[in-house]
Amino acid sequence: MKFLPLSVILGGVSSHHQQEIGVFGSARNKLTPAWRYRSSGVVWRVVPTVSGKLIGETRDVHNKLASFFCLNLRTGEVLWEDARFGEPWWIGIEAVHNDTLLLHKFATPELPEHRALIAIDVLTGSELWRNEGVRFDRLESEAIAVTRTQAFGGEQLRLDYRTGEVVDESQTAEVDRDTLVDAQPEIDLPSPRYELEGDNLTNTLLRQHCDMAKVVYPVDCLDLDTLLVCSIHETISASSDERPCMMNTLLVVDKGTGDLRFREVINKQAWAVVPDAFLVWEGMLIYVHERAKLTAMDLHEQ
Repeated sequence: MKFLPLSVILGGVSSHHQQEIGVFGSARNKLTPAWRYRSSGVVWRVVPTVSGKLIGETRDVHNKLASFFCLNLRTGEVLWEDARFGEPWWIGIEAVHNDTLLLHKFATPELPEHRALIAIDVLTGSELWRNEGVRFDRLESEAIAVTRTQAFGGEQLRLDYRTGEVVDESQTAEVDRDTLVDAQPEIDLPSPRYELEGDNLTNTLLRQHCDMAKVVYPVDCLDLDTLLVCSIHETISASSDERPCMMNTLLVVDKGTGDLRFREVINKQAWAVVPDAFLVWEGMLIYVHERAKLTAMDLHEQ
């Protein structure tokens, strides 16, 4: 499928990080992306926030550099990008709490245990605080539960998530769950399916729109009210070591009519089945095209 771009470069967006409003060449596509964002590296992870922002972690594998960006989820507007926070590679997203991003480091490159916390303001990309001597445990409504990494017996603390100051020290601190849901966005994630042979609606619809002889399992599916969203890997060739090369395609199907609303090849050459290739936040489908182009589409579009 060919993509016919109508590119629009918005103010504040650099030339190599452009937003594209796209129209697809296939007449079968009834939905079109609302925006696209091309990252400077491989999109490693994305996390929505309750205020409608999208935090992204990218990796420049060749130069061993990790960086972070933040977009307006509805419009694709870039709030900040290419941000680094001291550690060039051994760093990643730990959690997002309201509009505070928490990053972690690693104990050692050989040991993937998380250590340290760096708090970033989501709206500005500026560092709020860091603590090298703790390990993240969990989020609570107004605090972060952590454990001192150098304390005998694993001393537990609660830190204010905006300031990093200690608000409570307790070996047996109870979890405050009453308002935690308010700090976390509601995200719909796909579930894996390991066969499409049954007679249920999902399997029937998918058999109409994919080549069953080429499907590699599992197939990621998200069953919404009126739509079915799926990420499908299909074998296109086998290499000399018999490892299959696959094509990863994203499908959006109307459950009522069985019509294909949207189809796009999101990875032309995949060597492994990639789980969780998309998510849905408040009706916005978020996925990555060819590993570096983040894409959003309003599923309510008619």
